Amino acid sequence: PEMWGKLVRAIAGFELEVREWRPTLKLSQKKSPAERERIASEHEASGAHALAALMREVAP
Repeated sequence: PEMWGKLVRAIAGFELEVREWRPTLKLSQKKSPAERERIASEHEASGAHALAALMREVAP
């Protein structure tokens, strides 16, 4: 339809140069220590050993 033609013409391409890369980890840090350990244990049991280790390493 005509509406899509107008929308497609309004699309503009652009490029960004990445100068810095900062990962953000969301590993249940705001949960209780017992809850974090339970979650880490579940990850470990499912084979995600590296993720479980990282959760334990960054625990507050």
